[in-house]
Amino acid sequence: MSKIRRLDDCKSGQDFISLAEKRGAEIRCNGGSHNVVRYGNSSIVVPVHGNEPLGKGLRHVLVKAFTLAGLLIIFVTCILPEFLK
Repeated sequence: MSKIRRLDDCKSGQDFISLAEKRGAEIRCNGGSHNVVRYGNSSIVVPVHGNEPLGKGLRHVLVKAFTLAGLLIIFVTCILPEFLK
């Protein structure tokens, strides 16, 4: 298994799944070739077809979705409580 440390290093669906697991996301396998990654209230569907690399466009969409989900978690857990005081 490759040692993926950054989101930009992910090339396959399995890379995205393993990075999400390391960062504490909940992974749901639906029995097919797609897994659902949950970060708080956000969920992202990731195709996992063995360890085949994803296309450039799909990889770009997943990087943006993972980044947005991570930023949303930071906002909800760190910034929003300060505004509600």
